[in-house]
Formats: sequence, structure tokens, C-alpha cells
Amino acid sequence: MSGYQPWYKRFVLLTAFPPVLVAWRRSLGSQYMASWREIDRVRKDPQRAADIAKRLLSLPTSELSDWELDFLRSIRRLGNVEEFTTRQAEKLLQIRDDIQEVTEVLSFSVELLLKRCFEARLDLSEADEEWVVGRFQTSPRKIRRKHVGRLMRCARELNLVEEEYPERGYGSELPAA
Repeated sequence: MSGYQPWYKRFVLLTAFPPVLVAWRRSLGSQYMASWREIDRVRKDPQRAADIAKRLLSLPTSELSDWELDFLRSIRRLGNVEEFTTRQAEKLLQIRDDIQEVTEVLSFSVELLLKRCFEARLDLSEADEEWVVGRFQTSPRKIRRKHVGRLMRCARELNLVEEEYPERGYGSELPAA
């Protein structure tokens, strides 16, 4: 029984996370989240961390904040340390994951969401309107993972996406008996 979990572990998993967080994590899948094992491997292998930082620094710097650029440069310079802290490895992998481009979010096409947000952009705040126009002009078919939250917030504000997830039982009424 390789997939067997004792009842107490299942109970902790069900009660430890709010349902929306579990739904969000499940929808993104583990492919976008660094596992503890991966974080630990990068933490203990400074050369691997330096290689990841080097690859991220080779990307256009317009997608990275000043703090992220400084962090990546410091990781690259510190390639000769014995090991990094868990937080350093976690942040490095988060930057790596956030820079990935996605074409689908929670079963919604990014292209369709961006197009609809662009068409209804005048109903958004000025800052969100500028952001949607910039994203739509840059790449109307895909978006960086770090921008997914803002796109979904804009889509919800425009009523393109429901606030909750009724297919998972949230926000829906119980049927009358």
C-alpha cells in the first residue's frame, strides 16, 4: 500500500489549510512549487544555486525587481560557501518559479482573460488599467506566474470570474430538502 496515509495525517491535511488555499495549491499543481527536498538540495549545493542564479540573471532584467537582482548577484558571488540557508534556497527557487510563463490559470485561458480584461479595462482603477494594457501589448497569450494573482483580481473585479469556486462547494447554497 504505497499511497496509504494514516487517518491522523489525512485529518491534519484537511484541517491545516483553508479550503481556498488547498484548492489554489491543487490547481497550480506541485510542478510550480518547490518541494522541501528540492530546497534542501539547492541549499546544500552552492554550485547548483549559483547556476540557477546565473541562468536567472541571463533573462531580461525588466522582469526582476532591484532586490531580486541584488539577491541573485549575491548568490552567484557566494558560490564558494559551504551551504546556504533554507530561506535563501527557498527564495531562489521562488524567483525561478515566478519567472515561468503560464498560459492557463485555474482552468481559465490567460489569453481569454487578458483579452476580456483589456476590453473592459475602463472599469478598472487607473493603475490596473495601465497594467492590463501593458500585459496585453507585451504578450497577450501568456503571463509570468508572479502576475497571475493580479490578473485574477482584475478578472474578479470585472465579474469575469466568480469570487469563489462553486464547483468545489464554496459560495453555493445547499439544495432545499
